[in-house]
Amino acid sequence: MINIFKKIRKNMLTENKFSKYLIYAIGEITFVIIGILMALAINDWKSEQRIHSEETATLQKLIQDLNSDNKRYLSNIEFYTGFRDYLK
Repeated sequence: MINIFKKIRKNMLTENKFSKYLIYAIGEITFVIIGILMALAINDWKSEQRIHSEETATLQKLIQDLNSDNKRYLSNIEFYTGFRDYLK
C-alpha cells in the first residue's frame, strides 16, 4: 500500500504536476487525520466500557457488603433484645 503511494507521489513530482500533487498531499493528510480520530474514538469507547465494568463490580461489592452488614445488625438486634429480656 505504501509503495503505491510512493509511486503516485514520484510520478506527480517528475511530471511537474504540482497542483495534482498538492491535492494528493491534502488527501493523504486527511486520511491520517481520519485515522487518528478513529483511534481516539475507539480508545474513548474502550475507556468508557472499562469504567462501566468497574462501576458494576463496585456496585455489586457494595450490595454484598450491605447484605452482610444487614444480617449482622439483625443478629445483634436479636441478641440484645434477648439480653434485655433476660435482664428484665
